Amino acid sequence: MIFIVDIPAIFASDHVARELPSGKLLKTGKRHWKFFCDFDEIEEWLSDAKFYADENYWRDATEFEEIKSIVRSAQRTVKILEKIKNW
Repeated sequence: MIFIVDIPAIFASDHVARELPSGKLLKTGKRHWKFFCDFDEIEEWLSDAKFYADENYWRDATEFEEIKSIVRSAQRTVKILEKIKNW
């Protein structure tokens, strides 16, 4: 099954820049990037987003202030993808 997924732009940009499986990029926008994704690609997005969304883990990092926007974007990504996964 293929899904059309809107991923928050900050996290999408970081994920794609690390050349992780992302699906087919359809559109970039200021707030969201739109992708065609299969279930495996959604799982990859979700795994990566959950790692970055753990604020307690990153809060102890010296660079937390620098990555706080990615953490927040990853948290929003987790919410979006869990809705799709539980659909």
